[in-house]
Amino acid sequence: MKDTQPIDILAFGPHPDDVEICAAGTMLKLKSLGHRTGIVDLTAGEMGTRGDRETRARECAEATELLGLNLRLNLDLGDGRLRQSRENELELVRVIRRHRPKIVLAPWMIDDHPDHEHAARLVRSACFLAGMARLESGETHHRPEIVLYYPGRREFTPSFVVDVSEFWAERERAAKCYRSQLHDPDSREPETKISSPDFWHFVTARAMYYGQLIGRRYGEAFHCEETLAVEDPVAHFCGERGAK
Repeated sequence: MKDTQPIDILAFGPHPDDVEICAAGTMLKLKSLGHRTGIVDLTAGEMGTRGDRETRARECAEATELLGLNLRLNLDLGDGRLRQSRENELELVRVIRRHRPKIVLAPWMIDDHPDHEHAARLVRSACFLAGMARLESGETHHRPEIVLYYPGRREFTPSFVVDVSEFWAERERAAKCYRSQLHDPDSREPETKISSPDFWHFVTARAMYYGQLIGRRYGEAFHCEETLAVEDPVAHFCGERGAK
């Protein structure tokens, strides 16, 4: 699924389903606010214990439709073999320059799965390199305003939390499109950590924990390495309550 218009927020996932499981509420919310959204999967997830390449592609197409994305790409850089190589960096540079996102989402840099850790560093490097005018790739240079990290299997202290309460049901439906990966009582495939009946309870409990940090039902946490500037603390922290 390709779109030639610039993307406002572009989320990178190591495998199909990562963005849906970790940050789909934010993608849905931003879409509802009129922003153009996209996901780039770095691999096809072909090395997963359950499902296969074709099954995951069908599940991905279903989730993409539910999320209403303007863009969905799969770079097929090799599940279980993802590395921060120059070749892979340039592949992401071309995507970033072609679609010119304002904000990029990436997996957190500490994770049990090596693909997630390599993806985080690969995305961070590519976002910087994409802004170097003398780096030739065939497209005009462009650097996103910021890279925001979403948590996978390891947590962090959030820089901020997005209220996704209104979009929780849609978020859950999008993630559960990946039936081959999540719990299915009729499946005869080997059980994995995320196919356990308890896994979605963990996802929900974490979202409720992040939500209660901001006084909401469900939240999604993000970390940014930059120090955020606040122009008007009253408006920022009090919202309408601070308006005159």
